Amino acid sequence: MSHQNGDRIASIPKPSPTPTALLLAWNGGDPDALDALLPLVYEELRRLATHYMKRERSDHPLQATALVNEAYLRLIEVQQVQWQNRVDGAGEPVRLVEGQAANPVWSPDGNLIVYAGRSVIGQVELLGVRPNDGAAVELPHVLVRPGGYRFLPNGSGLVYLPRIQGQDFWLLDFATKTSRPLTRLSNQGALRTFDITPDGKYIVFDRSRQNSNIVLIDLPK
Repeated sequence: MSHQNGDRIASIPKPSPTPTALLLAWNGGDPDALDALLPLVYEELRRLATHYMKRERSDHPLQATALVNEAYLRLIEVQQVQWQNRVDGAGEPVRLVEGQAANPVWSPDGNLIVYAGRSVIGQVELLGVRPNDGAAVELPHVLVRPGGYRFLPNGSGLVYLPRIQGQDFWLLDFATKTSRPLTRLSNQGALRTFDITPDGKYIVFDRSRQNSNIVLIDLPK
């Protein structure tokens, strides 16, 4: 486009869409938004991996899922993305939590959802909400590894890993509202993913030092 005198009008470039805008567009059915979003995710993951690896031993691998969670919390303005859940079979989504929220887990009796709040350099704060009315549930202040927590089968507590490079399990007791270490595995490698058997007797987990292995231990009392 030009004026009658032939002078060209400088075009104003459009601002690049934010990761949040791309995620919302993809959620709304725009397949091209995902193609634009993935390179941003990759670059942030690479930057975070480089940052964390500089602080770790050369033989100490990090847990990939934790890095992905950290990148997600940094990239996506979570307060603009609705966390929704279908209840009562009605089909209509109900927003339970506003703000920064991820990795929800449901208590065995169905009366409590524990989720990750704000991120603090590889750790997240545990928060709680009632699924029936969305009421916040006060929990003791505990920082854990993103996604690194599981309910005991009887619902009396939460087993968790306190940090990405954690080497021992901890227990949050809901009755006493206190935390205590469950294991003393010493320097046997970083714990990564884990689960608790349905009878509550054992913890199964994988850990890595130089090689990965899967371990089954008694759940300490």
